[in-house]
Order: sequence, then C-alpha cells, then structure tokens
Amino acid sequence: MTAMQYLVLTAGAALCVPWLIKRWKKGTFKTMLGSVLWLLALSFAGLIVLLYLFQARFVYFPQKNVLGKPSDIGLGYEQVELTTSDNIKLDAWYIPAAQAKFTVLFCHGNAGNIGHRLDSLAIFHSLGLNCLIFDYRGYGNSGGRPSETGTYLDARAAWDWLVENKKNPAENIIIFGRSLGGAVAANLAGQSRPAGLVLESCFTSFVDIAKHYYPFLPVRIFARFDYNTIESVKKSPARCLSFTARTTKLFPSKWAKSFTISQACRNNSLQSAAATTKDLLNQDRNTFIYGRPGLTPYRPARKITDYT
Repeated sequence: MTAMQYLVLTAGAALCVPWLIKRWKKGTFKTMLGSVLWLLALSFAGLIVLLYLFQARFVYFPQKNVLGKPSDIGLGYEQVELTTSDNIKLDAWYIPAAQAKFTVLFCHGNAGNIGHRLDSLAIFHSLGLNCLIFDYRGYGNSGGRPSETGTYLDARAAWDWLVENKKNPAENIIIFGRSLGGAVAANLAGQSRPAGLVLESCFTSFVDIAKHYYPFLPVRIFARFDYNTIESVKKSPARCLSFTARTTKLFPSKWAKSFTISQACRNNSLQSAAATTKDLLNQDRNTFIYGRPGLTPYRPARKITDYT
C-alpha cells in the first residue's frame, strides 16, 4: 500500500468512528453490521470519486524553477520557444554537437523539468548527437497545464520545429522517451517516420500501472488517461529500442520489462538493451537517470546510432 492510499483510508476510517459509536449505542449488532457495510461501500465510492477528480495529481509532478542550464556543464545551447497547435508556449533547449548527423528529440519523464536532465544531455552530446529537449506545458517555464492530449501536442511542436526550423530530415531524428515520456515519444513516432524510437524505463500503459497500484478498484472504467505505449509502438514504422533497469522502483517489472514493449515493435530487428547491457541492469533507474552533483554519466558500449 502506498503512502497516499494509507492516508486516504486512514482519514476515511477516522471520520467514521464517531458515527459508528453512535450507531452501536442505538442499534443491534445486525443494524451495526449493515451500517458498517454501508459505510464501506460509501467510502469505496468516495475513494473512486477522489481518485477520478484528482487523477492528474498522481500523474504529473512539474517543478516551475529551472535551476540548471546546459552552459552550467560546459555545453553550448540555443534557447528555444516552441508554439503548439493550440497556441501554448513551451520552453526548450537545442544543444548542437559538432558534425552530428542525428538529432535526439528528448521527451522527459513526469517529474521536474528540463533542468533536471543535464546529465542525459551530456551523454547525448558525448555520443555526437544534437539534442532538442523541451518542457511539457505546465513544467518549468512552459505555459499551460499538463494533460495527456497536451503532452502529445507538445512533442509534435518539438518535432515540427526540428523539421521546419532546423531543416532536419525525419530520417535523421531519433525520438527518445523516458518513463512517461516514453508513452509520449511512442505516440509521436506513430504519427511520423523518425530514424528510430528509443524508450527508457517506460511502462506499457497507464491502465496497467493503475491496476497494479489499485488492484481493488475498477481503474479501467474511471481512468482519465490512456498513455498506451504498446498500441502506439504497434502503429510506428520506426525501429524501436527499449530498455530498463531491473531495479526500477517506479514501475513493477511486469510492466516495465523492455521485452514487453519490444515485442510490440513492428520492426523487431533490435534487441532489448536490457538483455545485454550488464552495467545498466545493475543500476537503480533513480540513481543514474536524474542529474545530481558528482554523478558520473552512464556511457553505453554501443551508440544509439548503431541501432539505426
């Protein structure tokens, strides 16, 4: 049971105690039992309503203050303002690499902002890749409020900027998604023809994850989000590379295992990196992914472009 689940159930039980005592003094055990069952049903319904109304708060954890920038780690970059099709302004960075052929379009996870991904930017730069990273609406200095449709539009705006402003041919763009960003990246790959799709520590779908954390609730009925990575990958013509760390804490291995997503790839010519990269598997996803002072970036033995 998560801390939030425990808090909700404890609070509900505490509110019921005075009422139950009053009923106990007035009625028989049979009446009391009926009252308990009625209260349990009411609490269950209340929990469903609560989770439905505040569902977005369990999905998005944006931070507004961008505390770091690429120049802090010695990277030259271009400050970019993207405009989505629904006229939302997004904050983004474009980090060029010398004589780079490929460009990474980076869709980050559901927490923090682009300032927390400096280590990842350093890795891509060291691999000789250009990189465009953007903040979803409601994150960092981007306007608007996050939503599933909104994150898809945000990624599309980043893609259009690379193609139209930077004149990057689609076949030279690699879409990279991490965690929630993996679902966003897969959706974009299903609507475009990138050089490749790379998914790191991604889940199969929002419903699968919700069912794991709330097995006692009919999540498929009241889920307001889809984020169906599997279905998006099936629609994408791009070659797909999926990998995760065995010790990932956020997603259970049943839904985070790379081969689950890899099997959905239309072009299954790539092996899951998690099956061969020992150093990566022995890392905790939360240890090596997010930027921390003194952290040595993980450098894989093979370049991402080796898979394209």
